Amino acid sequence: MKPKPLRILPQAQDDIAGAVAFYRHEAGGDVALRLVEAVAQQLEAIAQSPGLGSLRYAVVLRIDGLRCARPGRFPYLLFYLEGPEEIQVWRMLHNRRDIPATLQESD
Repeated sequence: MKPKPLRILPQAQDDIAGAVAFYRHEAGGDVALRLVEAVAQQLEAIAQSPGLGSLRYAVVLRIDGLRCARPGRFPYLLFYLEGPEEIQVWRMLHNRRDIPATLQESD
């Protein structure tokens, strides 16, 4: 099956860049690179199989179809919605944040 196109929204781009910068500063370039690779692999998996992510926050936030998936072992969640033509990646948030409050602020 052909992968569905991904559109990474600006806030998600900022989230990813911020996490990479944090790891580069705190743990070095190797760990930051591993995060980049984990995010890329997870995004590829989402494009191939959009239904793989959890609907947990869709229920909590009442956002129909909102899914999340974890990039590797990193403590982040990628949030996305599948549309008819593309998958929109909304955010990448640390799993210790108040995720419902943060996502509601993003609306």
